[in-house]
Amino acid sequence: MRLGSSDHAVVAEELGALAQRIAENGGIRCEAMGWSLLEHCHMCIPKLILCFAEIPEAERSESVRTAIEILVASLLENHVHVYVSSHRKAWQDVLAAAPKKEDLPKGETVKAWIADQKRTFLEQQGYGEKAPKPGWLKFGFPLNYNSDILEALFALSRVGTPMSPALEEPLRIVRSKMTDQGTWKLENSLNGKVWAGVEEKGKPSKWLTLTALRVLAHFEGQG
Repeated sequence: MRLGSSDHAVVAEELGALAQRIAENGGIRCEAMGWSLLEHCHMCIPKLILCFAEIPEAERSESVRTAIEILVASLLENHVHVYVSSHRKAWQDVLAAAPKKEDLPKGETVKAWIADQKRTFLEQQGYGEKAPKPGWLKFGFPLNYNSDILEALFALSRVGTPMSPALEEPLRIVRSKMTDQGTWKLENSLNGKVWAGVEEKGKPSKWLTLTALRVLAHFEGQG
């Protein structure tokens, strides 16, 4: 879309299919959810919102609008970054005890075994209290499939999300990271994992600063 192919039939078809899938599943479903206590993926929500935000509001289909509503609601429900289960360690112990395929009765799979264990675990212990996602507290640019608070807030601003109590703590964290010079430092970097390095970890980042100021301007009317 950013390269000028918004009107291409393939792009339109895939956008529709993506939105419909989110709408039908009530969120982002992926293979990794079978190994997680979460029902839907949270890490990729900002990426999907940013994707749909590229479509002018007047041109968004009903399924795209529904998908945006679902994804935005999930971020707000979890105060953007507070979604990690307090029972995560106990669940990891269950996963560590998963049998190998050859040790299971014929016809059974490890995936099915884990699904049964997950169902039992949630019935007996529940999801537990929600804790902040540590990695989301470190701001980076660019990011991979995972996100952070700043990118999530920027995604919310791109679809016109208004200020709400659920965003007070994430915005406080953004403001707390502003230096005396009014900049934000690069805390998370993919340098060494991508073809070209982008800025320097620990130093002021023009990209993070630009994004942070845009976020604050949207939600606080200042910056």
